[in-house]
Amino acid sequence: MFLIAIQLITLATRANLGAAKRCNSPKDDQAMTTKTKAPSEALLLEIAAKHFHLETLETRNSDSLDFHDVSVWSIRAALEAAFAAGQATAR
Repeated sequence: MFLIAIQLITLATRANLGAAKRCNSPKDDQAMTTKTKAPSEALLLEIAAKHFHLETLETRNSDSLDFHDVSVWSIRAALEAAFAAGQATAR
């Protein structure tokens, strides 16, 4: 479930950035691409630490360390944080 949440966060951020790009002309799109970067690992880790209380997003090859039970409201909050981060990055 946790891996799905992280994938959803990443997809939400990318989708949000993509939506901002589609609104511009092709010339503006090139300028936007140089300004906009994929979500940084630090940002993803910050969201994961805040909402899921994780130390790392690295695979540790241990079920107890790599799989976590998380509440749906935590997943929602993390997705909202990722979406907001994507909006802030697109501006």
